[in-house]
Amino acid sequence: MIKESKVTSQIPELDWQSMVLLALTMGGIVLSLIRSEAYGWHDSLTLFYVVIAIIAAVFLIKVERKQKNPLIEFADFSQLLFCAGAMLCFLSGVLSAVALFFDPLYLEIIRDQSPEVSGLILFAIPIAVFVTAFIVGWLISSLGIIPTILVGLSMACLASLLQIFFTNMISVSYVIVAFVCLGATWAMGNTVSIIAAQQAVSPGRASVATGTVVTMFNVGGSIGLAIAVVIYHAVAFSSLTHIFQSSATKLNTAQFDQVAGLIINPAHSLEAPLGGVIHYLFREAFMDGFSGVMWFLLIISSGIFLSILIWKLRIAKRSRLF
Repeated sequence: MIKESKVTSQIPELDWQSMVLLALTMGGIVLSLIRSEAYGWHDSLTLFYVVIAIIAAVFLIKVERKQKNPLIEFADFSQLLFCAGAMLCFLSGVLSAVALFFDPLYLEIIRDQSPEVSGLILFAIPIAVFVTAFIVGWLISSLGIIPTILVGLSMACLASLLQIFFTNMISVSYVIVAFVCLGATWAMGNTVSIIAAQQAVSPGRASVATGTVVTMFNVGGSIGLAIAVVIYHAVAFSSLTHIFQSSATKLNTAQFDQVAGLIINPAHSLEAPLGGVIHYLFREAFMDGFSGVMWFLLIISSGIFLSILIWKLRIAKRSRLF
């Protein structure tokens, strides 16, 4: 007769305080970015959101330092292995959220692709995720974890760089290559980063480290998309204003407002065919905003890549000295 087994270990409680504080921090950041775009940073409600985000972030750090099972263990970020994995996962969240928001619009608005064809082209991303997941183990065994993370970061840089040069005339093959690089980054951000986090801490804290890395993915996606939308609107409206003020362009106020409405909600351009100057100006402004977003992705990707690379080189230099 087999006796019933009993669990004697205490089940860790959910870190409700940190979850609420993280939600307030994220909400304050995102809402302040969105509000500032329309009303500026001097707006009282915008400043209120900023204050909420700062206060919540300060309390989040204090609470997490005292928690036995924290939602985010900030001390782990002092280790190269953990920080590199977390930054790759963060960047994967940024790229996936931003790309899946803007790339379908690019395919349908600029390339005039049907939803079915756009879906087939975008299918290159999950295919790349699937294939990359199978070679991650080989990359780690051949190169090591940190070099594999650097490969993932370089894929993010390449995906962003390629998308800067998207036009309505660029070949589909070029677009697919960019999407493959994006998919490879996404796959590594959800595999190598977790392996790095688990190896950077003791076995008993592996689950906490994994949760922290996954949280970074969600943080990157929400904040990254909010910043990208703000950049898109700023660059697109700047382009439209420049065209409106140009003496060579005969654009009245009503036409300006019509194009501005399409910039705010590009999906409306798909509901009815546009013709003439309105269609042309909107597409020009959209692509300027799209390129601005991709420059943002390239800058943040390159910054993270160089930071991890320099950190690794400094550690290697110290190890040779001692």
